[in-house]
Amino acid sequence: DTADALQRSRHDLLPDGVFDVFSGAELSCTVPGRQDIHVMQDTHAMADQMTSTGPLNSITDVPGIRVGQAEDQDLITGTTVVIPDQPALCAVDHRGGAIGSRDTVAMMPGSVGNQAHAICLSGGSAYGLDASGGVMHALRAQGRGFQIADAVVPIVPSAIIFDLMIGRRDWDHPPYWDLGRKAAEAAGADFALGNAGAGMGATAGPLK
Repeated sequence: DTADALQRSRHDLLPDGVFDVFSGAELSCTVPGRQDIHVMQDTHAMADQMTSTGPLNSITDVPGIRVGQAEDQDLITGTTVVIPDQPALCAVDHRGGAIGSRDTVAMMPGSVGNQAHAICLSGGSAYGLDASGGVMHALRAQGRGFQIADAVVPIVPSAIIFDLMIGRRDWDHPPYWDLGRKAAEAAGADFALGNAGAGMGATAGPLK
C-alpha cells in the first residue's frame, strides 16, 4: 500500500548507518547487516531538548561572545556592544526608510574586512553612531583589529535607534563616544536586559 511504498522508498534513499527523523516521532536507523531499528520518541521530550536554554539564557551562553553596556541615566539613553573573542563573519539586511548605521558595508559579501571585531548598538539617533568610535578606541588599546602594516583598525559595524524624545538633550557634547568606550571595557558574560544599554531609551510606540 501507499504507507509501505513510502517506507521502502525512504529506506532506499538513506545510506546505511544514517539516522533520520520521520513524522516528528519516529527515529529510524539502517545498520549494515542488521534489520532496521525503529524507536518511538516522545515528541514533547524531543521539543524540550531542542529548546533548552543555556545557564544564563543569553547570547553569552555561546562560547566566545561577550556583551557590554553603558547608560546615561539623565539623558535616558545608552549603548550596547557585542564582542566576539575572535573576529566574526557577519551579514546585514538593511530595511526601512530611515536607516542609521555605520560600517555595515564591511559586512557585505566581497568586502575586504567583512569580519567584525564588535557590533555596536546605540540610542541617540545619528548622534549615537559616535559610539562605535569609542568601541574602536577600547579594542585598539587591546591590540584587536584589522592589521594594516603597523596600524590596527577594529571593524565595528553599528546601528542606532531614535530615542531623542526621552530624557534631556541639552548636552554640550554628545555622550555616545564615551558610552561606547565604557560599554566595550565592561564587556562580559553577565548583562542586564530591558531598560539597559541601547534599550535604555527604547520604546514601542507610546509604550515604555
